[in-house]
Amino acid sequence: MALAALLLLLSITTATFGKYIHRYHRKSFSNSVKSLVTANKLLREKIDFDVSSSDDSTFVILAFGQSNSANSSNFLYESHNTIINYYKGNTFIAKEPLLGMKGGLGGSVWTIFADKLIDNRMCRNVVVIPIGISGTNINCWSSGRCNTDLVETLGLLRQKNIKATHIFWHQGEADNSRISKGNYKDRLVSIINTVREFGQDAPFYCSIASYAPKRSALTGLGIDANIQQAQIETINEMPNVLAGPNTDKLIYAIDRFDGQHFSEIGLDRYSDLLMQSVIDGAEEIQQD
Repeated sequence: MALAALLLLLSITTATFGKYIHRYHRKSFSNSVKSLVTANKLLREKIDFDVSSSDDSTFVILAFGQSNSANSSNFLYESHNTIINYYKGNTFIAKEPLLGMKGGLGGSVWTIFADKLIDNRMCRNVVVIPIGISGTNINCWSSGRCNTDLVETLGLLRQKNIKATHIFWHQGEADNSRISKGNYKDRLVSIINTVREFGQDAPFYCSIASYAPKRSALTGLGIDANIQQAQIETINEMPNVLAGPNTDKLIYAIDRFDGQHFSEIGLDRYSDLLMQSVIDGAEEIQQD
């Protein structure tokens, strides 16, 4: 009965807002419904796809960080290609909100990005392994509960002999004006080293991300130069760490529906920046 009631409530919410769904508080409605969806794999279509034996025509994307790497948009993008969502040993046809992320019922950038990769003939298949968690700071990912989730995922991938082809990190907003450049950099290096220790040696794309409009009085325009510099130095100094999208450039109202999280237009622009990062990264790797 409880399950039926929650599903009815979800259907009413979806019918009311169409493709736009409010991002409910992650400690109440969001967690209740999302946990049911993920635990019971409701409304999800399984697909047989052996990720471990995929060839060069398949991109396997491991994506993590805080809300803008997760399901925080008010727009639920619908893919026109078959995108694969890998979740705890199973493969599903990707449908927003993707399985694996925590903190909301909204959309993410990963399905629109995957469509663009396929449409531009950069690959034939895309597998997305999204484990972003909303509202998390870098300390959570270097040594806290987020790190526990990361290690669990990396361990499962190693057990299943699955290697990512691209790794995307998007985080920094929660640390805006709250951490020094050195401390942020040390924690980011630790996170990257953890990923490498589990045999994931794909290019690690580090986003330039620090924008937090509520911190504007402290940082000016809501952008933290210390976090940006820590991210840039990590890109320049660590092997196989490449420049990801600079989403601190996407700070206009048209890009962020609530000032912080991406709108439909924002997701489109964000995905274009991801595309350019992959193109530039491939050229950089080729030159090396």
